[in-house]
Amino acid sequence: MRSKATPPFTAWDYRPIYLPPPLSISVAGNSDALDEPLLFHVSFGSRPDELPPERRQPLEHRLRLREITRLQWLRPKSDPLSPELRALVAAGVLSVASGPAHALEIAFDDEARGRHLSLAPELPITFRW
Repeated sequence: MRSKATPPFTAWDYRPIYLPPPLSISVAGNSDALDEPLLFHVSFGSRPDELPPERRQPLEHRLRLREITRLQWLRPKSDPLSPELRALVAAGVLSVASGPAHALEIAFDDEARGRHLSLAPELPITFRW
């Protein structure tokens, strides 16, 4: 999803000293919900492949991964989601499903190759490509 000037959820502005005014990082209003992911929005960011050539870093990944095409958060609870998290689900940025424990699935390139790598149990993240 491309960054927009305003986040798709209620937020408060974090202004670290390393960012020049008026730049800030928007932190979702659910930041006190410790059972949900902490959400950020950086309005001044852009995709690496949209930077001018003189500022672009190498984009070729060793596995030839190009783009994140799916994010899914698995969670053990079925409590209602915060409005901020529901906004991301409605925007198609994130899907949420039940699971035995908190985990994240990150899929690349529509999972066309049918491959995956799990970092569990050390880190509850699974990559799919």
